[in-house]
Order: sequence, then structure tokens, then C-alpha cells
Amino acid sequence: MDEAADWLKTKLVEREFFAKYNSNIIFLVFIVVFLSNIWCNVDHGTLPGGAGQIKQSLGLNDFKFGILGSVVYGGMTLGSAVASATFQKAFLIKPTLYIVVIMNSGCLFLFTISSNFYVCAFLRFMIGFWQVFVAIFMPVWVDMFAHESQKSAWLTFLILASPLGIVLGYSLTSVMTQVRNWRWSFYVQALGLLPCALALILLPRRFVDVESASKVKSRCVQRVERKLAKTIK
Repeated sequence: MDEAADWLKTKLVEREFFAKYNSNIIFLVFIVVFLSNIWCNVDHGTLPGGAGQIKQSLGLNDFKFGILGSVVYGGMTLGSAVASATFQKAFLIKPTLYIVVIMNSGCLFLFTISSNFYVCAFLRFMIGFWQVFVAIFMPVWVDMFAHESQKSAWLTFLILASPLGIVLGYSLTSVMTQVRNWRWSFYVQALGLLPCALALILLPRRFVDVESASKVKSRCVQRVERKLAKTIK
């Protein structure tokens, strides 16, 4: 009986919530976030995929090349702390998302034009810093905006975005190192991120703002609980 009551309550809350939030726009946001995360992870395949050319082009030994590959995770660690605090402020969520995607694109481009190891290492650190914001935002957004029946599937797709980006990076680099050079893989990634940033700028803020949506859903829950209580009486 309790399970049936919980199921009914969930359905009623969803009906109230999605009367205020258009499901088609929510799905569009999902697609944008999914594609953003794919493009954000392309360089994790590009760097090892183009290792030979990159080391030769930048004059790196194995130790320095290893630093370029690992320093990105230091940026992710710092970015995780900053992102957690930033996303708690509703008015910062949308601008943060499109700014970090733009900054990620910019750092990728600058990485291709620098030949100084320390500058490249700093840029790799910052690439990791900007990338992690989207990764942290994904599961929180899905938990808030997806239908209960969709949550598992959407989370699975969003988790798959990271390895898909890495595979794309390897594949892209295998082609570019033959027809151009390793830098073109980074150019393509940087350009691929820009439409995602533009889409995030144009999307209505309320469909990205998790904090405000949480308050709306809480009010929906309260209304449904009052209606159910009156019905039981």
C-alpha cells in the first residue's frame, strides 16, 4: 500500500512540475549537456593518440609529456572544489556553464600555439579546471529535471559521454596526424565546444537553474501532500 501511495505521489508531483517546465526544452538541455561533455573529453584521447608527434613538435621527453597528461587532473581537483561552491548560487549556474565551455575552448586553442613546456603545462591544468564543471553539473541536473522513469537512462548516457569523447579524440587524432598534424585535433575540439556554449547562452535560465527548480519541486510536493491529505480525510 505504501509503495502504491509513493508511486501516486511521485506521479502527481511530476505532473505539477512538468506543467511548469516544458519536457521538450528539458530534453534539448540534456542533448546540449551530453554533447558538451563529449567535446570536453576529446583531448584525453588526443594527447596519448598523438604522443609521438606532440613530443617531437614540442621537444618533450617522456617525463615532461607525462606531466602534460597528468597535470589536467590537478586542475580537475581544484575545479571540483570551486564548482561545488559556485553551483550553490542560482544566479551563477547558467553563466558559469557557458563561460567554462568558452574558457575550455580558448585554453585548447592556446595550447596549440605555445611551444613553452611550462605554458603548456599551465594550460593543461586550466583545461582540467574548466572541464570538471560540466561533469559535476550533469548528475545534479538530471536528478532534478528528468522524469523518474528516465533518470537511469539519462545518467547512463551522460556517464558514457566521457569515454565517447576519449574515443573520438583517439579517432580524430589518428586521422589528423596523417592528413595534417596533432594540433588540428585540438582545433576541431575547440570549435566543437563553441556551438555548445552558444546553445547554453540561448537556453532559458530556468531550465538550467537547479536551485530554483528545486524550490519549485518542493512547492509541488507540498501541494500534492495537502491534496492527498484532504482526499484521505
